Amino acid sequence: MERKTPTTDPLLASPPWQKIPFFKGIPMPLLQNLLEGAFVTRVKSREIVLEQDQQADSFVFVLEGLFRLYRTNSKNQRVIMDFVGPGGMVGGLLMAHPQITYPVTCQAVGIGEILRIPKATYLKHWLQDPEIISRTQNANIERMQALHSTRELQKYPLEEKIVQFLLRMSASLDAEITVRISKTDLADAIGACAESVIRVFSAWEKKGWIRLNKDGFDVIDKCHLISREVS
Repeated sequence: MERKTPTTDPLLASPPWQKIPFFKGIPMPLLQNLLEGAFVTRVKSREIVLEQDQQADSFVFVLEGLFRLYRTNSKNQRVIMDFVGPGGMVGGLLMAHPQITYPVTCQAVGIGEILRIPKATYLKHWLQDPEIISRTQNANIERMQALHSTRELQKYPLEEKIVQFLLRMSASLDAEITVRISKTDLADAIGACAESVIRVFSAWEKKGWIRLNKDGFDVIDKCHLISREVS
């Protein structure tokens, strides 16, 4: 389902835009230009929102949910590159190029919501304001750092890998982490086997760190993860 967003849309002054740190503090007239032709889309689990080798004609911000980035190699095998959570930008780095395709596929892990912005809007408005150019560059740098951090996790013990990944995937201001990713996907992301990840979660459950929400997702208090002693 898509909600088209004209520049007069009252949603510009309220969520979902407030969910995205990138737009914090931007004056309304400029925000209207930056979101020209943009729309919010609710996506189903496993729905593809950007596809590898397709023409890059838009980019997205994640509003809700978790999205996996993967490449399909010459042997038709999927290689997980990273996961992107709320507030993350995907594809923005490509928009300044005249003709370019998406290097990865972006797929919803569960039910989610994205803000999609046309490339034409990027070329018309995003490249005209120095502050927005700076914010975009910083967002792209953060995306590259996130990819590097995912690779760096391989050096850590298993429990530390899981904790660092979950903290990075959560919204920074939230006191709890809702784990919307399967144990198999989590294992793929950190380079572990699913059985080992399940054992760690079982240990956390015995400590009382995990509860189930009404949708059946694991919910973990961040304080337990941040203050714990890694075994």
